[in-house]
Order: sequence, then structure tokens, then C-alpha cells
Amino acid sequence: MAYNQINVVLYDASYQKLASSFHSGNEYLDQFLKDSISLDNNFGKTYVLLTDDNKKIVGYYNLGVGYIEQTEYGIRWKRAVFPCIMRLM
Repeated sequence: MAYNQINVVLYDASYQKLASSFHSGNEYLDQFLKDSISLDNNFGKTYVLLTDDNKKIVGYYNLGVGYIEQTEYGIRWKRAVFPCIMRLM
């Protein structure tokens, strides 16, 4: 039985042209992939799922460590969010 492999690669500037035609149905998710923040290693690592011929982005996810900023009784503090925040498409 023949089957295709999943083609997931680290997103970099060479895939930005493909991102311009990516449409998930969620404008926020689409804009994230098209924005330069998706390439920012300080924000997280973005991976894209490509078609077998590498000509179209089918989906993506971003892995990053985040925090929640909270104000309580006039004191601001940050709480780490673990293990990680995942943005899935």
C-alpha cells in the first residue's frame, strides 16, 4: 500500500510567497503566517505543512514559550505558561 509522507518544514523567508496565498478561513491565523513575526525566533518556531509538490501551504503551527501578565492589587507579575503555547491550523 503506497502512501504519501507528511511534509512539515521549518518556516523561513523562502516560503513567504506561498504564505500569501494561504487561506484557512480565519483571518487572524492567515495574517500571522503572512506577518514577519512568524519568522521571529524570539516569538517561537513556525512550521508549515506543504503539499507533496511543495507548491502550497496546507497548514501550520507555531511553538513558543509564553507568559501571562497579570495585575493583582496593583502589582504586575508574569507567570510562565508551560509546556508551550501552540497555535494550530
